[in-house]
Amino acid sequence: MSDFDKSFELANRLLDFTSARARALTTNIAHATEPGYRRVDVDFETLLKAVRAERDRGHAGAIARAEPEATVDATAVPGKNGNSVNFELEQVQIDKNALLHQLATQVVNSKLNTLRSAIRGQA
Repeated sequence: MSDFDKSFELANRLLDFTSARARALTTNIAHATEPGYRRVDVDFETLLKAVRAERDRGHAGAIARAEPEATVDATAVPGKNGNSVNFELEQVQIDKNALLHQLATQVVNSKLNTLRSAIRGQA
């Protein structure tokens, strides 16, 4: 697989992970006042391990197989009503996630523009 293909695939998977995280974070906001609700998040460690597996150990297809999964955040401290959502933290995480999503979108768009130029014979 070429470097072009790898970076395109990674950017696409990153879009999948940031989309899943956006859903998890907005779910947290929606349940911020629900007693006993436990905050969920998407861990990017799965994607990072897949990148390392392909890069360091030659496990082709590891990135393509990496799936985002929302899980309960065991590190989040519950409040008096058992809810572990911190509204301000969620907002900060939403903003950070949106920036990462925007970056991945720009990478995908750049790769697609490169392909368009090549098809038109402008490369």
